[in-house]
Amino acid sequence: MAMLFQDGAGYRVSASEDGHMDFAPRGEAQIALLRYLTARHGHASVEWVVSGPGLANEAAIRVKALDLFISAYGAAAGNLALMALATGGVYIGGGIATKLIEAFPNSSFMAAFTDKGRFAGLLGDMPMRTTLEPNTALRGAASHALAAT
Repeated sequence: MAMLFQDGAGYRVSASEDGHMDFAPRGEAQIALLRYLTARHGHASVEWVVSGPGLANEAAIRVKALDLFISAYGAAAGNLALMALATGGVYIGGGIATKLIEAFPNSSFMAAFTDKGRFAGLLGDMPMRTTLEPNTALRGAASHALAAT
């Protein structure tokens, strides 16, 4: 997870370790996943759920792994959008997004993304895009390094 800010002179990427934030479960299946992860790792982070290895964790507790994964992914993206107040838009990218692009339209991703109480309307109005370029982060780092020289 990263945040892109415009600072008047250009754009800056905020360094973060957002994947290590606490996993905030929604519903009984995700609460069961929280219990499983806490027992196994001592801490249930977003990364233990919304990543490739996270999908394996969910399968281990015999729930509808893909549905749960996409819902948790949408909720985490919505949390980041609120944290950054991303009124300019949210871009979903990375290896997982490119593999799941076909599943997003008929999934619970957007419902989980916008399920933020009184801020549901704000999140519903945020532009949402999926970046299919698998090397977006690498290209961004290279661009930053070139600009610094």
